[in-house]
Amino acid sequence: MLFYAGGNDMEGRNRFNGMLIRPVTSDATAIDNVTIDKSAAPTIYSLSGQRLSAPQKGVNVIDGKKVVVK
Repeated sequence: MLFYAGGNDMEGRNRFNGMLIRPVTSDATAIDNVTIDKSAAPTIYSLSGQRLSAPQKGVNVIDGKKVVVK
């Protein structure tokens, strides 16, 4: 892919010359602060990924932790 001020374009000939696509990584993100609302109701899921309104008998995932309900 070629990117320039007027737009972008695709060019395939450089791949045959051994020029590979390499990922660009950076530690910079647009996320500054993350806040968690602890007063919110816990999210409860079954092991199959179904969201539950209340814990059921067996293994449940409550707020990301596995909990066994007898």
